[in-house]
Order: sequence, then structure tokens, then C-alpha cells
Amino acid sequence: MVISELAWQQRELYRRKSHSLAGRIVSIAKPHVRPIARGKAQGMYEFGANRTRENLRYCQENGIRLFGPKLGRPLQEREKNRERLRQQRRTEREDERTRIVVEGKFGEGKRQYSLDRIGTKLRETSESAIQLVFLVMNLMVMYWKKAKAFFAALMETLFELVRKRFTTQTLQLLAA
Repeated sequence: MVISELAWQQRELYRRKSHSLAGRIVSIAKPHVRPIARGKAQGMYEFGANRTRENLRYCQENGIRLFGPKLGRPLQEREKNRERLRQQRRTEREDERTRIVVEGKFGEGKRQYSLDRIGTKLRETSESAIQLVFLVMNLMVMYWKKAKAFFAALMETLFELVRKRFTTQTLQLLAA
């Protein structure tokens, strides 16, 4: 099925004398993966699941705001829409702050948890592998919080023991 679709796409590209085609397959092993233009130092493109109309509709229905330039002509700042534009800029700044944190977590996942080396072939297993990476990342946060609380309690107990011992020895020396 993937090979026949790829062959059709190649014939279509040749017939049109074009280099682009919507939904173009770039990996026989992972036909659901699409190139995403990033323009980073390592390469012009990253490969991952593509944003679809279904994704956009889901986000809109669930009140999820997407970051990025709006489609269409930007609003001209006029008296009647000035407050709306201010609110929009404020919302965009808040979204940017949130996005920075989220992007940082993706970077952490790539650096420390091999999120950039998902080797599964099917879409469902790739999604499962990604979900497992984020599960492990969340478990590590919980682990470090518990470990920090444990060591804080341990240090407090040790200091209390040392203080009692020191106080007892000091009183004995003073009494002698």
C-alpha cells in the first residue's frame, strides 16, 4: 500500500514537473512522518508528525491556542480594535512564556531521554514510545521531589541529633 502510494506520488510529481505534493511520503518505513521546515543549524528540516486539519479542529474544540503567525491579513491598529489588539499581544506573550517551558522539556527529552531517536516504525508505536518518554520524565520529577524531601528530613534529623549531643556534652563540661 505504501509503495503503491509512493509510486503514484512520484508519477504525479513527474507529470506536474513539480517538487512538492501535499502529504508526500518521505519514508517508506514511516509513511505518517512529514518534513517540517525549521531552518536550524543541523538541517533545514526535521521529521515528525504533521499538523493536520483534524489536529487544528481538535485544538479549537478543546480551547487549545496554537502559537504562530495567524492566517490572513494582520489587523491594522485603529481606535475600534486597539483594546482587542492589546489583549491579543498580551495573550501571545503569555503563550510564548508557556511555549518556552514546553520547548525546554522537549529539548530535555531529546538530550537526556533519547526522544530524538524514536526507532519504531508504525504511527501507533511511535506515539506510544513518545508517551513513555514523557511518562518517565514525569516520574523522574516525582522521584527527585521525593528524594529531596527524604534528604531534607534526613539532614534535619542528623542536625537535631548533633545539636542534642553537643548540648549534652556542653552541659556536662560546664557541670564539671
